[in-house]
Amino acid sequence: MCRGRNGVCEGEFDPDLVLELDESEHFRIPCGGRPPSWDSSAFISGSLRGTGTGPLREPSRDRSLLQGGLGVGSALSTVDLGSEILLKFGSLEQKERFLTPLTKGEARLGVAFAESEDGRDLTVLSAMAEKRTDEYSLRGKKRFVLNAPLANAFLTLCQEPKEGWITIDCRATRDGIEIHPIEKMGLRMIPFGDLFFKEACVPLSSRVGKKDRGSRTSIITIT
Repeated sequence: MCRGRNGVCEGEFDPDLVLELDESEHFRIPCGGRPPSWDSSAFISGSLRGTGTGPLREPSRDRSLLQGGLGVGSALSTVDLGSEILLKFGSLEQKERFLTPLTKGEARLGVAFAESEDGRDLTVLSAMAEKRTDEYSLRGKKRFVLNAPLANAFLTLCQEPKEGWITIDCRATRDGIEIHPIEKMGLRMIPFGDLFFKEACVPLSSRVGKKDRGSRTSIITIT
């Protein structure tokens, strides 16, 4: 059994299953029918079907997850990726559409911000979102997107000529989106990939927050 710290993760993960999931780049972890100690809904309010008991990213919790197993611990410590953006800037409809499935383990988000070759420079932004009558048309490329092959939707930082930097929610199944997984060694339950947007159209309601505030969402994610 995988054992964590202070009872977190203790006895919850079958090592053979963890190895199988790592090899298949999968992230859902069965927990024997009882509420897991790594509950991903802890930081989300009850109105969105979370428990609201506290943030998942509490430092001792993350350390315990990693002690339960580096691969599975790293994967579980990122199950809330992108949720802080929606909690702070998203509309009620966006929160219900994305966060409620996340609390059930039925969905996962990706954050598509970086474009530079090393994935670190967030000041490089060439992806465009052209505003039309009732939609945005996205085009451009994003690099090193965490969970890209697994995500149901992406929070994408881009430029709109009149609105400036904005963040758009875009479902992975939209026409005009290509996902190219990146091969890497180890920690395969948290895979990366590159995204290509080729005139992918999303409704105007997909904008997260106000216009020209996209840079604020990126700051929340990296801090």
